[in-house]
Order: sequence, then structure tokens, then C-alpha cells
Amino acid sequence: IIFKIHCKDTTSAVAVADILCMKLKPRILQAVYNQSAVDVADTIRRNSEAFRGNKSNLEKHFLKSLAKSKKFEDFIKYVHDPRKYFENFITEHVKNQLGTNQSFLQIFKNNLKAKLALKNRKEDKANVWLDSFCKKLADKLEFSMKVLKGINLGEIFNFDNLKETMKRALDGLTEDLNPEFSSLSSIQMELFRETPAEILIKQLCDCCWVRCPFCAAICSRTIRNHDGDHSVSFHRPTAVSGFHYRNTDVFSIIICTTAVSSSESFYPDSSDRLVKYKKYREAGERFACWSITPDTSELPYWKWLVCQFKNELESHYKYKFKKRGEIPAAWKELTEEDALGSLEKI
Repeated sequence: IIFKIHCKDTTSAVAVADILCMKLKPRILQAVYNQSAVDVADTIRRNSEAFRGNKSNLEKHFLKSLAKSKKFEDFIKYVHDPRKYFENFITEHVKNQLGTNQSFLQIFKNNLKAKLALKNRKEDKANVWLDSFCKKLADKLEFSMKVLKGINLGEIFNFDNLKETMKRALDGLTEDLNPEFSSLSSIQMELFRETPAEILIKQLCDCCWVRCPFCAAICSRTIRNHDGDHSVSFHRPTAVSGFHYRNTDVFSIIICTTAVSSSESFYPDSSDRLVKYKKYREAGERFACWSITPDTSELPYWKWLVCQFKNELESHYKYKFKKRGEIPAAWKELTEEDALGSLEKI
């Protein structure tokens, strides 16, 4: 009788372990990817200078990169669609990190080990211990005791036998899943419910993206749909966004903060209505929601960049830096060091 009970107990324990592991495998793999995405994103924010802080800090980083690379194609993409440029920058950075940084592989391995950790418990009944075990899994793996429907837990009398059987089964499951994280190339991006890049984009890009109607600078407010006017610390020469004098091929190089203290006028949105820069808020809805303070705060970075990309800007917009739009001699004397140094003011 004892032998019969032992065999029945062992058979039931093995059946429970087999069903659990069969159901657990895809859930564990998904849970590892879910947690690893969060951990990878956190690690990148913690260890990468570009990703510390908010959107302004990240923008400063790739403005420096644009200055050093001197690639006009990247520059103009940033000017015309800054949000897409931000998102692409983040996506490429994460892709590069996941393809080269071996330390990220350990994150996946550690999470696999954590998901399969089998802790000792004080319960002395198999069904109580198993219920506790499944509840722990439910928190991590969206797991339910319902998967054991049809198994009579009352047939398991030896709690230690069940625990040891489960331990062996989980060890075997660990061995089965370890090859999934044998190298960086084995990471399957399609298994992320939310990729590390998407997490970082949500963290860094969920803010205001309204651009200055004159120079296309991005509002520096960190909250989407914020109260009050849009504003930016430093505006740019309006030529950067293609501003030019009406019915001419001449660029406008005026900077917004200077323009609103001048006596000059502009035609809003290609209309025939002439509006004083001083009264720019009267030009329409997209002008009225901006606060542009008359002052002389200008960033040498943009003046230097206009000089660097003079020919490319002329070719792209089909206007010229001449006459009223001629680049001042003082701008041409600025160095790359001047430009990069000025970004620290942002």
C-alpha cells in the first residue's frame, strides 16, 4: 500500500510539474522581456549622459552631434520634424546598445533567474503550497491555478516530493530557456510588448512639441497641453526655417527676440496682411499662443550653423543670403568651440 501511495503521489507530482512547465514557458519568456525592457531603459537613462534629465538635455546632446558631424541632411530633418528626429535618435541609440553592449545580456539572464526562483515556504500541504506558488507566479506572469484543472491535488501527500519535483522541472525549464539569451543576437525584438526605445520615447517625448511660428524652435515646456504661452530659451535666425523677404529670393536672418523689438513687419502665413513684429500676437492663433520677449539673448550655435550650412540652406530653400539677408561678418568669425560652448546655456 505504501509503495502504491508513493507511486501515485510521484505520478501526480510529475503531472503537476509537467503541466505547470508547459504553461509557464511562454509566460516566463514574455515576463522576462517585459521586465528587461524596463531595466534596459532604466540602465540607458542612468548610464548615458544624453538620456539623463529631460528633452532639453537630449536636444543639447544631439545638437552637439550635428555640429560635429556637419551632416546637413540630419540637420534639416531635425528642423522640419523634431519629434520624429528625437524618436529616431532614441530608437537608433537603443538598437546600437542592444547590439553591442554585453552587459544588457546579463539583465535578461538575471530576470530569467528571478522569474523561476522557487522559495521555501512553511506550508505543509501540497495544495496550500502550490496555491501560494501560483499566486506568486500570477503577480509576475499572468498565471492562474486554472491551468491545473483536472489534476487531483489531494493525491499528493508528500509535500517535499512535490517541491523537489517542481524544482527539477523548473531547473529543466531554465536550461530550455537559457539559449534564448545566449548572445545579443538571440534577443528577439518582436517579443517586447513595449521596447526599451518606446519606453524612453514615452518618458522623454511626452511633452510640448509646438514650434515657434518664425524660427521653428521647439517649445521648452515639459508638459503636453501645458497652461500658458509657449516659449523657448533661445530662438534662431529665421532663415533656419526658410523665412525670407516677400517676393524676393532673399533670406531673413533676423532672430525672433530681436524682431519683436524692431519696427519691421511680416506677412503671416503667406497672407496679404502686413503685421508688425511687435504685434505678432495679432497675426493669428499660432502666433498668439507664443511668448517672445524682446531682448538680445542669442545663441552663437545657430549663427555658426547658418555659416556652416550656408550653401546647403540656399540649395534647400532656393533663397540667398544676400542684401538684407547677408550673413554678418561677426557670425563668420565664430568657431565650432564657440558654438558648442554656447549650448551649455540651454
